[in-house]
Amino acid sequence: MTHIVIHDGGDANTQYCQFDDVETAVSYLEELRNTEAVEDAKLFALDEVMFEVKQYFKVEVLDPAPVSADDTTVTPIVESLKTPEILPTAEDPPVGFDEPIEAVVPGGSSDGRRGLFGR
Repeated sequence: MTHIVIHDGGDANTQYCQFDDVETAVSYLEELRNTEAVEDAKLFALDEVMFEVKQYFKVEVLDPAPVSADDTTVTPIVESLKTPEILPTAEDPPVGFDEPIEAVVPGGSSDGRRGLFGR
């Protein structure tokens, strides 16, 4: 695991030193304290964070038309829409549809129904 030591440098800039193992980082901390009198050093363990980059689409209006506060009229999108015409119906129903047809199911009752779960 990667470790990082962060401390203030001599020129008032923050120093970041990265190490491959904790032992090397600790020996660097000891050197900072003993030879350079650095007291504000911090040691951090770094873990990789997995992430995925995805596309993002943003829609922008390029040239919006100015709208005045007095403009309250609504313009229809499609003016050619009509209500559907109802076809004329015949007074007599077509031949063959005068009476309902009763379904006969083998093993069923006289009214065409079967028992529980069709058994």
